[in-house]
Amino acid sequence: MASLPFRVRDSHAGPPALVNARGTDGIVIGELPKPIAGRRNLQISICNLAAEAGVAGSREKVLQALLLNLMVNDIEQAEEILTAYLRLHADYVPQFV
Repeated sequence: MASLPFRVRDSHAGPPALVNARGTDGIVIGELPKPIAGRRNLQISICNLAAEAGVAGSREKVLQALLLNLMVNDIEQAEEILTAYLRLHADYVPQFV
């Protein structure tokens, strides 16, 4: 069984594994370096906020998730992205209308 000592509570990740004729053998790995663990934790936070936003129809939580993304530079940019996304995908996200 593979070990994921760095797993964040309430998150799920597939550990590295070897696949062969006998099946799958998980690879035990140690702690992630802090910078990598930090980036992973950031992505988990973004995904959690996005999921909560989708369930609640919360525009504010979507904006928070967008602003956590390192590729989004400011709140105006995040609002433009969100407005465009909701307009393009309105049929799939009626909770935001």
